[in-house]
Amino acid sequence: MNLNGLFLIVLLLFILTLSCGEQSPPASPIPPRGVPVERVGDLAIYQLFCDRFEGLPLETKRYLYHLCRACLAGRDVAYDQLAPRGLEVRRLLERLVMTADGSNPDFDQKLLDYAKGFWAFSGNYDPETWRKFTPAFTPAELAARIAGLRSEGDGWPSDEGLKAIEPYIFDADFLPVLVNKAPPDGGDPVQASAVNFYDLGLTVADIEAYPSQFTLNNRFAQAGGQVVEEVYRVGAPDVTPGRMAACLEEVVTELETAITFAPDGSRPALVELVGYLRTGAPSAFVRHQELWVKDTSSPVDYIIGFIEVYHDPLARHGTFEGMVLIEDSDQTGLMRSLAEDASWFEARMPWDDAYKKRNFTLPTARTFEVLCGTGDAGPRCPVGINLPNLQRLRGTIGTKNFLLTNVMETGAEERARLLFGEFLPTRWERERALALYDERRRAMVALHEVTGHGSGKVSPKLRGDPGEHLREFASAIEEARADLVALWFIGDAHLVELGLVPPELTREGAYTAYLAWSLIALRDVPVGDQFEEDHTRAGQMITRFIIDRGGAELEELDGKHYLRLVDVEVAHAAVGELLAELQRIRATGDRKAARRLVETYGLSFDPALRDEVVARVGPLNLPKRRAFIMPELELVTNRMGGVRDVRILYPGDFKGQMLRFAALK
Repeated sequence: MNLNGLFLIVLLLFILTLSCGEQSPPASPIPPRGVPVERVGDLAIYQLFCDRFEGLPLETKRYLYHLCRACLAGRDVAYDQLAPRGLEVRRLLERLVMTADGSNPDFDQKLLDYAKGFWAFSGNYDPETWRKFTPAFTPAELAARIAGLRSEGDGWPSDEGLKAIEPYIFDADFLPVLVNKAPPDGGDPVQASAVNFYDLGLTVADIEAYPSQFTLNNRFAQAGGQVVEEVYRVGAPDVTPGRMAACLEEVVTELETAITFAPDGSRPALVELVGYLRTGAPSAFVRHQELWVKDTSSPVDYIIGFIEVYHDPLARHGTFEGMVLIEDSDQTGLMRSLAEDASWFEARMPWDDAYKKRNFTLPTARTFEVLCGTGDAGPRCPVGINLPNLQRLRGTIGTKNFLLTNVMETGAEERARLLFGEFLPTRWERERALALYDERRRAMVALHEVTGHGSGKVSPKLRGDPGEHLREFASAIEEARADLVALWFIGDAHLVELGLVPPELTREGAYTAYLAWSLIALRDVPVGDQFEEDHTRAGQMITRFIIDRGGAELEELDGKHYLRLVDVEVAHAAVGELLAELQRIRATGDRKAARRLVETYGLSFDPALRDEVVARVGPLNLPKRRAFIMPELELVTNRMGGVRDVRILYPGDFKGQMLRFAALK
């Protein structure tokens, strides 16, 4: 062999060494799709799959990797917001789970079950009822476990420290409700709510009197007998660091790295987002939202920041969420056709012409797969999204509307089949409600997000955003309005023309299913006689209004109650009547009328009927709640440290994922 040949062999071996690099550990077996990987009582945990990741260019994969890392870096903020001492309790639980040695398997299992619920809901409050859930182990068992561990390392709470946090964990009557927007006997919503946007002891009057300069990313504390505003922000050369500054610094660091891999059209919005997280300035958030809505060319999108106000009794503070999305281009076309026909739908809304849009900035409507969701967007994920929430932006620059296909596809039809079998009394009603179930559900969500939230305009006489006037009733009114738009148009021949639904889909099937779900929803409130969560209040308000107008009735057959469609045309007319009124309320900021509707139709229920529903659902052994194990991304490097790929993993292990996420700190 000559020298040239020897040189080529050495060079080839060197190249192979660089390209092979350090091998990552082999992936676990792929968990099953569409069925729970784990069950913890009423909670079902699924592995979320994101098939669109494979085949993306390396630059895009690295962009996604750092966006996901930014979301994970910020998840502690949501724990800080969603329960007093919530972050402290979560960290204690994680340390206990990691140190479990098998010496007390009964305690270990109870601990793990409680921790999984805590992880799934970002705290110890049920996401539907907003009521505290408590562990099966006792304060004495917890104290004994910690006492046995103190000799093995520092950092465990003292007896006094443990005693101080016991009420937050074990006492179901201490701060029992996360968000109580309508406490009985005219109580104070801020004092009646456990959510950590306000220090304990503050009142609505205290908040109203404070001249706040911030929105969404702030909370109110007490210091020296005075109200103090705390801002979630990193800080800047001329800005003092705020609450959770170190955590948000990690978010910013990952976002700044993501910017280096981002498409050109996405960089300006990300730069403004970084500026907003540093300074907390509302103007920076508005600039980010304006640029973000206009950025529609990339197959990747994200939602990072303080967004939804559902958890605030005054509907002002946003819960942190992080979500990373990859476009599901196969189904985006149908969403776009719906958005492009926005003027057709607006012209046929049943409300006064004064509240109809005339000049349109067409909404952006796309379908996505969720790659990562944290905080208010995970491990529980929504199925649809409509943003921004600020009315002045919606009216001038339009909206983004997302349908999240991999979340929607997880076991919905099977749950409906079992529940409709129990709560619809005749075979033809069950067949009608289940016919084209997935197609109808997809259309209803699309109509809700794109046509519902994106429709209507406010009165020019209204000063400020409608939410500022409707306050604690704003979210329930808006969710009901969007649901009503979907019910108003479902079954319309125009949806068939757009290709959104097949011609066999009927309004009767949609209304039958909606009414049945309204009755089934009583299972989600096992105690008390009042709905707290805004989406649930919205659904109950619609259903009871339809009953009030004679379109449906609660009927008893053989000792069981059924909520049945009586006359679809009467029900449709009731939908139009209520929709017109809700649009008027929103457009004019009529808080008195909003209160009257919510308290009349959407607030309270008969506990005896609830107990019957719970008893009937029990034998079906169906979970009430869903949470997801997210895909995980892993950099694949060569021996020189260069990134040659980003690998997607599906771990199928909720505990393992939560502990890995906690270790990122």
